[in-house]
Amino acid sequence: MEYVCEEHQYEILHKSYYKFDDKQAFTILFLLGESHFSVHTYPEKQTIALDLYTCREYEDYNEYYHILDLLKTYFRCKIVYRIIEREF
Repeated sequence: MEYVCEEHQYEILHKSYYKFDDKQAFTILFLLGESHFSVHTYPEKQTIALDLYTCREYEDYNEYYHILDLLKTYFRCKIVYRIIEREF
């Protein structure tokens, strides 16, 4: 997450981490100057849910595709994603 933020110049204002009692699942939340970036793990489903919510406006989805490529390379996994268009 830090690498993605650094690579795309997102300003990290605060980091929060919580490990659940089962000692496998955890949640990480980065409060960004541009909004937030979160990770929630579901070990029982072998799933990680990532949410990057930003108020930045880009010409196209290339920035997001680059972030997806970074995550895919790091986690060495299949990624299922959805980009939600926001109206300002």
